[in-house]
Amino acid sequence: MTLFQAIIMGIIQGATEFLPVSSSGHMVLITHLLGWKKPSLFFSVMVHFATLIAVMWAMSSDIKDLIKSFINLIRKNKEMQKDKSLDLLKSKIIWLLFVGTIPAAILGYLAHDFFEKLFGIPIYVVIALFITGTLLFIEGWMRKTIDSLELMKLKDAVLIGIAQAIAIVPGISRSAITTVMGRSRGLSRENSLKFSFLLSVPIIFLATIYETFRFFKETPSNFNITNTIFGMLFALITGFLSIKLLLNFFKRRKLRIFSLYCWALSIFSFIVIVIF
Repeated sequence: MTLFQAIIMGIIQGATEFLPVSSSGHMVLITHLLGWKKPSLFFSVMVHFATLIAVMWAMSSDIKDLIKSFINLIRKNKEMQKDKSLDLLKSKIIWLLFVGTIPAAILGYLAHDFFEKLFGIPIYVVIALFITGTLLFIEGWMRKTIDSLELMKLKDAVLIGIAQAIAIVPGISRSAITTVMGRSRGLSRENSLKFSFLLSVPIIFLATIYETFRFFKETPSNFNITNTIFGMLFALITGFLSIKLLLNFFKRRKLRIFSLYCWALSIFSFIVIVIF
């Protein structure tokens, strides 16, 4: 992998990890259409780690607030204080995130080899990307019935978690399907996006740990540390900017512009793969 390719792959990973257009789908299609070699496992692990830093950076205030409320709740339980309703509501989100992470963690571990094979079949990615576009198109018709994340129910977190598990399929955008599921459960677009981004923290962390163990277990081959560092840097920056874009610009605007993009890329890729 050249330095130019590493930078491009870092930008694609960072942006598409959080923009609702499927990072895995882009990685498969870009390498296939341009004839590039698949990135090394080490490179993939490191750019994923960079996106983890990006989401924690972009969502730092929300993450700090949740952790602070959780710690305060534990302290108040020990001190037998009664005034803890606000901290209880805030810390509830932590449990919802935990529950929402379980489906993807289990499915990703048990069916890892199956999903790995899908990465080598571009036509399946094209179909999945078209499905992502369809999900984004129907999101605009959904209405808010839940005023805040604290009012979510356990069932809501489970369903969003199942949606995240489905997103292991390359071409199905994790941020798209979880956001649309959140919207279908009554969350506002802003809260649905926020929960989706918070939910990405534990699953990206677990995936990074798992792939890191795989990397060292398989006896690392030669890799270019300079290319990896540049890929991580651009993944970090573009990941941070894409989160801010969605939370600030699209929280009151429909996500259909991304559905048009997914459809266009899917159709174009299908034509190239089938004809050429």
